[in-house]
Amino acid sequence: QLPALRWKLANLETFRKRRPDDFAAQAAALDIGLGQS
Repeated sequence: QLPALRWKLANLETFRKRRPDDFAAQAAALDIGLGQS
């Protein structure tokens, strides 16, 4: 289906565990970006 997306989500999960503050900032930016599309 979407292997690239699955890979990205797996990376985000690792990132979230390692750097929760940075993850929160990225998630907020992603929400904003998705909201504009």
